[in-house]
Amino acid sequence: PGSPRIPVIVAFLVIAGLALCQAPADWSPSSPGESGAPSATIASPAPGSHLRATIEVKGTFLARNEGETVVQQAALILDSSTILATQRFTPPKSSGELTFSVDTTQLSDGPHSLVIAARQGSHVGWSEPVSVIVDNNAATIPPAGT
Repeated sequence: PGSPRIPVIVAFLVIAGLALCQAPADWSPSSPGESGAPSATIASPAPGSHLRATIEVKGTFLARNEGETVVQQAALILDSSTILATQRFTPPKSSGELTFSVDTTQLSDGPHSLVIAARQGSHVGWSEPVSVIVDNNAATIPPAGT
């Protein structure tokens, strides 16, 4: 009579949709206030920036107990679910500046959020999210006099 596959497909889509809203498993932020989580910040782009083509995302990180433990890796994460780039530090560092290059033509146009995550041992700290707008289809204005 009816197809038993439809509920299974719907259930799969709901589960898959929930998974896309979560942080990548190995980059989930540590619980707020948990000892050992490093801090990270995004210096640029500024909140509300319109992005197109290749851009640089700049930021910093700081180990929670500077001098005792160190940050081994950092990641740039889009919309709390997609890792755009990572940097591994060999040797690990207690603090530093980061620059990630991102080709926005590989992203969907529209609003997005960016975070930088820093890993210190088993602890991960996230920057505050920065909301940006990707717009690779906007008309360009020709230079004056052309």
